[in-house]
Amino acid sequence: MYAASHSVRRRVVLYTTSLDLRDPVLFHSPSFILKTATTPYYYCGVNATGFSSRPFCATKRQQHEQTKSGIIPQQNAVRVDVKTLYDPRIHLPDKPDFNDPSLGYEVSTPLSDELIKLIALAGPITFAEYMKQALTHPDYGYYTASNKIAIDDDDDYDNEDTSKNMCIIGKRGDFTTAPEISQIFGESILIWFLHQISSSMELKKKVAFTWIEVGPGKGTLMADILEASLKSFPSFLMALCSGGGIHLVEASIPLRQLQKDAIRRSFDKASASSSFKLVLIDGSTDDSTAAAIEEENTNNSAPHTLFVQWHDILGTVPNTPNNGPQLVVAQEFIDALPVHSFQKTTGGVWRERLVDVDAIDVDELLERNSNTSSSTDSKTSIATEKEETVRANSPQQHHKKPRLRFLLAPKVTTALQLLMKTDEFGHIRGSARRIADDAVDGDILEVCPEGLSFVQDVASRIRHCGGVALLIDYGSGSGTGDSVRAFKRHEQVHVLSLPGQVDITADVDFLALSNTIHQIGSTNIKNDEPIVRAHGPVNQGHFLAAMGIVERVQQLIDDDRTSDEQATDLYHALERLLLPDQMGERYKVLAITNHADAPAGFQ
Repeated sequence: MYAASHSVRRRVVLYTTSLDLRDPVLFHSPSFILKTATTPYYYCGVNATGFSSRPFCATKRQQHEQTKSGIIPQQNAVRVDVKTLYDPRIHLPDKPDFNDPSLGYEVSTPLSDELIKLIALAGPITFAEYMKQALTHPDYGYYTASNKIAIDDDDDYDNEDTSKNMCIIGKRGDFTTAPEISQIFGESILIWFLHQISSSMELKKKVAFTWIEVGPGKGTLMADILEASLKSFPSFLMALCSGGGIHLVEASIPLRQLQKDAIRRSFDKASASSSFKLVLIDGSTDDSTAAAIEEENTNNSAPHTLFVQWHDILGTVPNTPNNGPQLVVAQEFIDALPVHSFQKTTGGVWRERLVDVDAIDVDELLERNSNTSSSTDSKTSIATEKEETVRANSPQQHHKKPRLRFLLAPKVTTALQLLMKTDEFGHIRGSARRIADDAVDGDILEVCPEGLSFVQDVASRIRHCGGVALLIDYGSGSGTGDSVRAFKRHEQVHVLSLPGQVDITADVDFLALSNTIHQIGSTNIKNDEPIVRAHGPVNQGHFLAAMGIVERVQQLIDDDRTSDEQATDLYHALERLLLPDQMGERYKVLAITNHADAPAGFQ
């Protein structure tokens, strides 16, 4: 969720556009890791490399969600405590002594220890699985670790133990998102949705709506939209009260707390004389949610009650037309979804990049022992060409080596065949090879199946219930290449560095998203359901300017109540959001509607 200037080459972009990611076949392919809006992560069969079997048993909560979704859990799945099986002398005989200071390895993290044991027992894992574990592991994930402390930029927090520092967004975190820069961003997003309601023949007739935000971060965007609505557009909030209310999709418990605090502060600040009552619901089951709603209704004396409810996944958000059209926003969400990484090798053969435990490099060991080299501190890789190992780009300032490494799969993986449409040898099949495979040896392509599945679900919701969606992220409108990056305290680090303690992000392939939306919108149409369309992407600077952000900033600066310091902050925020060399061009905006006419900001 952090952008850095870089250059990537457009590579094969057509192979993901004709794939129905909700096909049950995908979920029962060996170790093809995929999460849709209605399905938790699911593992089955052998691992990606075929080295060994690794059955996975879903948690009780996942089994409950699977049962509700009509998915029958694997009966032969077993739970294995890997700690009782792992023996480094047997499973990793070539593992270096990571604690030897002369080797220059990073310190361990709880997640790196877990991953090393997992890889030792089951073989290398896909980068998609590594990225998923690094960001959302239930105990040690970057976003979801239960033992981390949720803090805000304004809190007094001097603890330098970064493993317990959950200030991941903002000046004191690892990255900054657009809503954190200024409230004018959130106001512009609200203006766009209100314009869609007023200009659409279908939407302007509605008196009830449902608001959905996926990946709310610290809750700043939702808080700014809520505050602006309370002050200037109370009729919009009444429509949400009459409809499904507000739904926030967030898996991180610490971030949920920040979101609740931000929403409460914004609501209290703007609603002193309003007739709205705010009800926050964080129930995980239907029964607890119903109990919370009933209790609040019993004690409710305000004429309008606005319910804000949290969900782990989008699939648990009600999808019924009775709650009105759905207004969906996802700001810097898709970039954090796991990507599979593929590399073209000699002879036009594609291979998947896997993550393995680092191994002893004999040549390096001999070189160090014989003191024939003046220094080896600047090395960032110990992989050899013989192993066909490829390391991610690592900034010069990061001297310590990760304990993990990249490795090319020796054989074709299931993900490679499904996502890249290769044959059993790794060659692109059919006419797609002649049309799109312009890659050269060494080029890397990333595919995000969860991102495609996510937009499929959003498009299906809009077709079923009506509404519009706005997706904002950084990426490309013409495909993506080697874009995965990792950040810690606003500095780029090695992608495999300190698992669970750094942010990992990848550019969003907006072209693939658009093609997926058009595919969903033009197939499986029932009765009189409208055809869903994607619009854009357009540059964020262009979009915000079309929403009147420049005029809004000028209005605020001219206000006598605005101090000189506040005026300067507004001007700098406007520059950062609009200028091409900042967020104006790197960030893209994609809209989803159920009509063909281009919405405001996309003409």
